[in-house]
Amino acid sequence: MTNEVVVAGGGFSGLGAALKLDRKGHDVTLVDEDGSHEFIPGIIDRIRGRKDEDVNILELDEFLEDTAVDLREESVTRFVPEEDVVETSKGRINYDDLVVALGGVTFEPFELGDGVEKFYKEEDAERVVSRLDSGDSVVIVGGGYVGIELAGELAESDHDVTVVDAATRPMSNSRDEVSRKVVDYMNDSGIAFRGDKRVEEAHEDMVIFEDGTSEEGDLVVWAGGISANPVVQECFDCGRQGMPVNNGLASTDHDNVYGLGDCADTGQIKTAHNAMTQAGVVAENVDRSGSEELEQLSEEKKIIDLSLGDTGLFIFGDRSYKNPVFRYLKDVVRFQYFVRIRLERLAAKYL
Repeated sequence: MTNEVVVAGGGFSGLGAALKLDRKGHDVTLVDEDGSHEFIPGIIDRIRGRKDEDVNILELDEFLEDTAVDLREESVTRFVPEEDVVETSKGRINYDDLVVALGGVTFEPFELGDGVEKFYKEEDAERVVSRLDSGDSVVIVGGGYVGIELAGELAESDHDVTVVDAATRPMSNSRDEVSRKVVDYMNDSGIAFRGDKRVEEAHEDMVIFEDGTSEEGDLVVWAGGISANPVVQECFDCGRQGMPVNNGLASTDHDNVYGLGDCADTGQIKTAHNAMTQAGVVAENVDRSGSEELEQLSEEKKIIDLSLGDTGLFIFGDRSYKNPVFRYLKDVVRFQYFVRIRLERLAAKYL
């Protein structure tokens, strides 16, 4: 049965789901405000100019030209699941099935001061670089994946870097072994870590902790995590982790609505690898009739390639391996990803 499917968002999960559903013969409308697809893990390479901007970006109008996917470059303003409608900046779109993949936004527990930079997209990386002179000091709020990668790149660029975090160790969502290896790298690279420090205020050149102490720098960069898109939070009455879904990624409240990536509370860590896996599960489940049992999301296997300046840390399940070769693994992953997504496009066109 052919369904009218609206996919909201053209990121890893959204674009992958749209191509797979097109291949299965559904009428797919992809709504994306920017009309571009960004390889988010690659933005770290913009700090030292290792890669040009073009290697991380796909223009969706050109990319989808030979497919049946209808691209709408519009912003989603509201979901109305009770009416099977998506409201956008240019009107209303009806659907039989909805795939919510709008991505995330920077998590801000309070209003950030003027001049505080964020680090989530290509434009953020370019802005951070443009504001720093050699030898400037940087305070990075957030000791997770993004903050640690950024710290490494800035330290290699001759900046004095301090990472602050409410947790007592960097990469606190990983095993202690991973944190120890990251701490060793930070010590060797002259990167300071101040743990067990919850930030209460963030200004352009200073953060103030809830205990009244502070940390100063020439620039403050906020890398304090990701929240589900605000439109998703409002329309599906959910928190920063995203809309509640079952193990088939269907909404627990609306059986023709599916949540992916940063927009869905799957219990998995929010990575590009997991988002792509989720796209395949959703495509299968949209394609099934209402009487068929949903395909289930498989148990997560943690896979993270963490850049640490000129070396890297590869995390696979409970194991981790530190070696300079893993710094360049991201280049291989980027290449493989774009080959894979282009093959998906060819399959949608010809199969």
